[in-house]
Amino acid sequence: MLHANRLRHGMPPAVVGICVLALLTMGRANAQDAVALRAESAPANAIWLDSLDIGKMSSGYMTAHVGKSIDNNDLKLKGATYTHGIGTHAISQFNIDLKGVATKFVAMAGVDDEKNGQGSVVFQVWVDGKKKADSGILHGGD
Repeated sequence: MLHANRLRHGMPPAVVGICVLALLTMGRANAQDAVALRAESAPANAIWLDSLDIGKMSSGYMTAHVGKSIDNNDLKLKGATYTHGIGTHAISQFNIDLKGVATKFVAMAGVDDEKNGQGSVVFQVWVDGKKKADSGILHGGD
């Protein structure tokens, strides 16, 4: 389960646009993973998260977009544009049945550049009811 929460400090939901870029693979992690997230094609034995049915993704506001930000712009983090990924609002949740075949989850997530440094979120990855990753607080521009 991929989970993103908007921090509650009086910020309206319209301020937070989330960009999630991820691969599900069978294999070991390596230093090329960040580069792979910007590639046009997924590496061997991998699939893009955005190739899955995002209709099963919940979003606190509006509807998630494949390959575009929540405001239907290119996905951008720290000035880099990404072809693959999901644009959504917090609070969002995406439950994925891995069917026991995925061995690695490679992801980059943050507040999309279109929000001009506004917003703060926390991203978490849960596997079989156990938290496996937590980004800590991320702000626009992190």
